[in-house]
Amino acid sequence: MALEQYLTFAFAMGIYVAIPGSAVMAVIARALSKGFLATTPHILGNIIGNWLYLLASIYGLLWIAEQMGETFLVVKLFGGAYLGYLGVKLWRSDVEMSDINIRRPKSLLANFLTGLMITLSNPKAILFYIAILPAIMDLRAISFATLLSVALINGFVVMVIIGSYSALAAKVRQFFTNAQSIRKLNKGAGGVMITAGFGIAAS
Repeated sequence: MALEQYLTFAFAMGIYVAIPGSAVMAVIARALSKGFLATTPHILGNIIGNWLYLLASIYGLLWIAEQMGETFLVVKLFGGAYLGYLGVKLWRSDVEMSDINIRRPKSLLANFLTGLMITLSNPKAILFYIAILPAIMDLRAISFATLLSVALINGFVVMVIIGSYSALAAKVRQFFTNAQSIRKLNKGAGGVMITAGFGIAAS
């Protein structure tokens, strides 16, 4: 594959990832409530989800997603409901002073699965990999080496852009240094999660 195609793919991927959506909103909410490190499993879930879509697109399996119908709807509704549940839980959570400087995520696996589920239930991802990606490259003529290169670009773009959103949100969190302000921040982050959950379910 020519260099121009790699650059075009990276540019298109960057636009797709950078447009604020459920994945961005969820990682911002997580970073606001728990800090940057707590979002790393979530970002990894985003990357794996995009890799799964990339593989499905290249090997012609996305027609399954188009044919899933009600099954995809159930996955989407479950993902939205789960994100909403996390938002409500965060909104109602209390803050101990000892928790303010401790930003360890409670469950790495749950964090990872949230990021993965949000990506897999994102209609924007399906649109990108079904409609946009085939216009950028000939998916029938991709070699294994090209696949690895595209996957690396894909993962790097997701990591940098979603990670940047997370880092900026975590920076904002540093200005909240007492229990009352952290409680307000948690309510705001919880509201973002609930909104993202509704967005996934309604899309």
